[in-house]
Amino acid sequence: MPLLKLNEKLAGVLGKKQEVKVPEHSIREMTEVLSGIGDEGWGMYAFRHEILEGKFSDGQKKAYIDAASACGREEARKLRLKYPKETAETIARELGFKLRMKSVPTGGGHVIFAEYEEPDMITVYTDAADRGEEIIKNEQVQAKIGTLSVTDTLIAHELFHGIEFRARDEIYTKTER
Repeated sequence: MPLLKLNEKLAGVLGKKQEVKVPEHSIREMTEVLSGIGDEGWGMYAFRHEILEGKFSDGQKKAYIDAASACGREEARKLRLKYPKETAETIARELGFKLRMKSVPTGGGHVIFAEYEEPDMITVYTDAADRGEEIIKNEQVQAKIGTLSVTDTLIAHELFHGIEFRARDEIYTKTER
């Protein structure tokens, strides 16, 4: 399915309350499409879940997306300068975060890969991470998604939430209203 049609399907799913059946695609096809969406596309996707979504013009949304993306890139740049070769796990530990590996989350029916709990706990659910690694290997999509392990990617994502918490009075993603 072409990129545009799959994007339309994804966007359509967000706007509907009932379950929408999307035709099955291979992991390779989905990876190709999803890796090409970019910051603005993912930002617009995220806005569809925002309670105030209808209150912003596309231009305002784009400005928020651009600023939030720049904020994340800047925080990553600062960490890479300080820790040029370390893994996300090592960086998290160096910054005083606790890491917990659990097989599966308790309760709920949603797949949860990882979570951050204030003030300093990052939990990675290894069952989901291991399944992700297996899919990446079996479908041979590593070239499209990069070389970080699923676990390191999850830790890096949750680490940003910890950085946001620690800098909540000054970091753009927490101060912009």
